[in-house]
Amino acid sequence: MRISGQTMIQQDLATIKQISISQYLSRLGIEPINKTGRTLLYHAPYRTDNHPSFAVDTQKNTWYDFATGEGTSIIDIVMKMQNIDFKEAIKHLSGQNNITAQEHYPVATKEKEPGIVILKEKPLNNSALITYLQERCIDIPIAQKHCREIYYTAGGKRYFGIGFKNDAGGYEIRNKYFKGATSKDITTIHHKDVFTCHIYEGFLDYLSHLTIEKHNLSSKTGHSWPKINPSENIIILNSVTNINKAKDFLKNENQLMVTAYLDNDDAGRRAVKELRDFAHPYRPILDASICYQHHKDINDYLMSMGKQQKNSVTSKMKIS
Repeated sequence: MRISGQTMIQQDLATIKQISISQYLSRLGIEPINKTGRTLLYHAPYRTDNHPSFAVDTQKNTWYDFATGEGTSIIDIVMKMQNIDFKEAIKHLSGQNNITAQEHYPVATKEKEPGIVILKEKPLNNSALITYLQERCIDIPIAQKHCREIYYTAGGKRYFGIGFKNDAGGYEIRNKYFKGATSKDITTIHHKDVFTCHIYEGFLDYLSHLTIEKHNLSSKTGHSWPKINPSENIIILNSVTNINKAKDFLKNENQLMVTAYLDNDDAGRRAVKELRDFAHPYRPILDASICYQHHKDINDYLMSMGKQQKNSVTSKMKIS
């Protein structure tokens, strides 16, 4: 039987993609900050990442950057880390640069582990989760209104976190050491016959904006912020990779005026441009990131104000 060159290339790529990402990073001196079940959480190794948001799934041997929405195989992470193209990454991983994949980087195990399984949910009152929100300067009653306290298993172990429901019926889950989701989808707060909409990258950004408005913090810094009318529509992307779902909502609900509160990074700017290209010329897209232009996102901006006005801001954020 003759094997075509294309088949051999596909086989080689399949073998390379099995090289353990976690082992590769470890060889470079990059170790995880936290481990939850089969998920390892790192500071992103190719950009400034103050809050660890780079996750490696050791079962699937894939990576995902929660801040940028990127992530696939080890080939892509090598391209980004080494600033090389696809062919160079293949050579790098197959031994052309004195690296023997099989010798140095063990193949990821194929053991099956369960994903995130929700055990129960309840009103948000757990003291550890409240403390985490206070550290992020989020108003506690606001968080309690929009979030739940979630107990779940991952990798056979029990955990708890802050749960924010998405339109698929799943949860975005956060705690001090973990950032993940039971399913990928946007979250919408929908009002019929309303034609204005606010778009946020993550639910902590949305809660941060509500906190800023409730405590009138923008007036204390001299910045002018767009106001949220309770009757206006809200989209929380939960990841910039969900941008197409947001566009579907804007089109189907005929949203004519849209304000975007996305991260001040390349992924956020690309998402705003994509929204504007989609909306032009009928639906103006206001980029509100100028309001927090010297900060990564709204929560980073809120936390900076919390540090500056600790007594006057955080003292108002009491557990109900």
